[in-house]
Amino acid sequence: MAVLSLFTDDRMALDPQVFQVAAGIAVATALGDSARSRREYTRAVTERAERAEQTREAEASRRVAEERLRIAQDLHDTVAHRISVISLNAGVASSSLDTRPEKARESLATIRGAAREVLGDIGVLLRYLRADDNAGAGTEGTSVQLPQPGLTDLDPLVRSVVEAGLAVDRTVDGDLSTIDETTGRVVYRVVQEGLTNAHKHGSLGTAHLGIVVRGGADAAVTVQVRNPVSDTGRNQPDAPQGHLGLTGLRERVAAVGGTISTVESDGTFTLTAELPLASHTRNREDYP
Repeated sequence: MAVLSLFTDDRMALDPQVFQVAAGIAVATALGDSARSRREYTRAVTERAERAEQTREAEASRRVAEERLRIAQDLHDTVAHRISVISLNAGVASSSLDTRPEKARESLATIRGAAREVLGDIGVLLRYLRADDNAGAGTEGTSVQLPQPGLTDLDPLVRSVVEAGLAVDRTVDGDLSTIDETTGRVVYRVVQEGLTNAHKHGSLGTAHLGIVVRGGADAAVTVQVRNPVSDTGRNQPDAPQGHLGLTGLRERVAAVGGTISTVESDGTFTLTAELPLASHTRNREDYP
């Protein structure tokens, strides 16, 4: 307006009133731009806050899902397994009560011990589920977990299924001490699930357990459980087949960077897990 007024005024002079109007428009423009910038800043802050809230909700949902998965795995690997041991030994006791009373007494003692252990495990889980966030945390800020077995517990595991009536042919090739603690726990879970399924869903009451440890560039441990199967001659015909155990096992094996496969061929079911000697866990807390 100030420049145009020079060309519209015959005197080619700047009228003070024109300057005042131009200054007023400039001030109004500055105030409008400031208000617009303020609105954009407020909108950006609101959007960031909403995204942060969504991120917190997604993180909370992820942690809840992971905790539910961990509890489900603990329930299956400890509680469900011990209940399976109770069921197996109850069958042995009932079939040996008249002909082999000493065997029946041994099975009943195993049932009593397994029942006592499963009650303790259920108590731990219930205390954790009923506790608040502070009470449910350990001394180092980690959640309460059931005791996790390892390679040193393989012998008692095999002995328990043998006492329940499963004939196990076990071979170990290599040094198990080279396996780290996390992978050792997964090895135990693979053996546990394989032998339990062999006893429940297999036939003839036999299973072959093989553990091979390789060193060098392809350092790994291979766990394989083989057992005969039959559509009509299952050890426990009424045992449900929910496949939840194999699902949880695949999750545990994948968590340490391993692979697992199941094959049924020529009347033999084979469970094979390939695991690294040193686990390469995913970015996840307390897994497996």
